[in-house]
Amino acid sequence: FTLLTNTGNKRRADAAVLFQDQMKQLGIEVNIQSLETNTFYERLRKHDFEAALGGWSAGLFVDPSGLWQCDTPESPKEFNFPQYCNQEVHDLIAKGLQTPNPKDSAPIWKDVQAKIYEDQPYLFLWWMDEIVAIHERFENTSINVLSPLDHLHEWEVPEDKVKYKKK
Repeated sequence: FTLLTNTGNKRRADAAVLFQDQMKQLGIEVNIQSLETNTFYERLRKHDFEAALGGWSAGLFVDPSGLWQCDTPESPKEFNFPQYCNQEVHDLIAKGLQTPNPKDSAPIWKDVQAKIYEDQPYLFLWWMDEIVAIHERFENTSINVLSPLDHLHEWEVPEDKVKYKKK
């Protein structure tokens, strides 16, 4: 089968080759086809692929309906590339989106994740943790989900803690 991926991402290109090598050991031939990013996603949107290797990013408020809710003519799901449809997941997502209190919605989202994991519409390969360390000399630091360098212009090292000075 052919595995599509997009160009310009070395980590993804390396992962595709690793996957190809591992499948070869099982007697499965995988042809890697690297496409320009717009072409890659256009093929995904048209469901014109056998397998694809891509990546995700999300905003602060995650609305998974475009990924996991059932595609309908009235409500097409642009990022539901594998055409996944589980009515129970669909309904739970709707319920979760209508439950504004995070404490109340957390069990709903956990159920959504568990059901998607059971169904495996995607094969999740890895997650990249972002680890940040800031020396205690720095003050006014701000780290949040948006960026480890949020408000960098406000960071400072008090004069008595400066170790390296311009000559």
